[in-house]
Amino acid sequence: MDASTLPSGEPPGSGKDPERPSLLRRLEPLFWVALALFLLARFGPQLQAWTGIGPPQGDAPSLAVVTLDGRSIGTEETRGRVQVVTFWATWCRVCHVELPAIQRVHERWGEDGEVVVLGLSVDQGGEGVVRAHGEERGYTFPLAMATPPLRRSFGGISGVPTTFIVDREGVVRHTLIGLSGPRTLQRAVARLLQE
Repeated sequence: MDASTLPSGEPPGSGKDPERPSLLRRLEPLFWVALALFLLARFGPQLQAWTGIGPPQGDAPSLAVVTLDGRSIGTEETRGRVQVVTFWATWCRVCHVELPAIQRVHERWGEDGEVVVLGLSVDQGGEGVVRAHGEERGYTFPLAMATPPLRRSFGGISGVPTTFIVDREGVVRHTLIGLSGPRTLQRAVARLLQE
């Protein structure tokens, strides 16, 4: 037998060694694990809000906000009510999809006081830009500016939209980062109202 060929007839170094899996085959399980972790991180909070399964995330910070129309919203106004607090921006395209769902929650439960809905803008352009945007889009829920201390009190806001859903006891039950489905929001709020 010639030393330059393997029993299979393949020359040495051809990469077709039947005893060893290819690099891609060895990396495939890692790919699936990474994909599963990504999907869990991205859609896990949405699924928790939809189903109500998941641990509480701690007490919500105290609120002391003056809205763009001059109204004060603080802990006294939110006590005993479900809260939907969303951080957003006028330049955020995903927020343009998300905020109409927030508006529907406000129309359904916020106007009669069962739910406190609050939109906190991270815009650097100032109140005038945010006020004009809210009026143009027809938002009737309270809008305010997300000051740096307010953002820090919610653990730091790394992206918008970020929405916190808080139960009547003042405990954050869901944190939704990125686009949330309107039915997910409504279902989470309705469940907390029934508790």
